[in-house]
Amino acid sequence: MGTMKGVRYLIYVLLAVGLASSLYLVNINMNQTICLPDETCVHENGFLFASLGTAWFVAGFIINAFARQKLVVIAWAISGFLGIAFFWSLMVAENYFCRYCFTAHLSGGSAGILSIWSLRFNS
Repeated sequence: MGTMKGVRYLIYVLLAVGLASSLYLVNINMNQTICLPDETCVHENGFLFASLGTAWFVAGFIINAFARQKLVVIAWAISGFLGIAFFWSLMVAENYFCRYCFTAHLSGGSAGILSIWSLRFNS
């Protein structure tokens, strides 16, 4: 049972990291400021994209804390994986890199994988 508590804790840490990155991206896109001179974090649809990410991470906290149905957790995780795939393809197509986006994608994808993996411990 100790392993499951550790996995839950890790999921929440990953969600918190992703939420912080998404909120930062919401802020810089709302204020139209560039995050660092060597990268692009402001995108024409950046506020919308960052807001979607923020909503996904908030939903992740709620779903991982209260969801009792496996289908809800799986649907939440798959929606995140699809979002990551879309945004990575967009970043490749538009040839830009954003370290805060990458952080949100990595932490969100990891949280999604761990959330699905943890379902096997729940009856």
